[in-house]
Amino acid sequence: MCTNVDADGDKWMERFETGAEMTGKWVATGGTGKYEELAASGNYASVGETPPAAPGAYNKCNRNTGTYACVERAERRALSRARRGRVSATGQGCPT
Repeated sequence: MCTNVDADGDKWMERFETGAEMTGKWVATGGTGKYEELAASGNYASVGETPPAAPGAYNKCNRNTGTYACVERAERRALSRARRGRVSATGQGCPT
């Protein structure tokens, strides 16, 4: 599980499923602020490591590709169920 923080302090969390050669799938699992209604998923490939931001932390630089949408909570649940069935969603963008 990774937590990402933007310049405004809003956060979104991602879960990664790692495959061979540090590639795999990712899915957004929650967020705050402008990312509160984020539904997102896709694939990633590792492109390198960066120095840890704090003792005990681990940083890796990934190239993520995928789709996202900012949706109402009920629609997000439906998208989550669809994702488990291998259906993806495309998004219009998150509010700023």
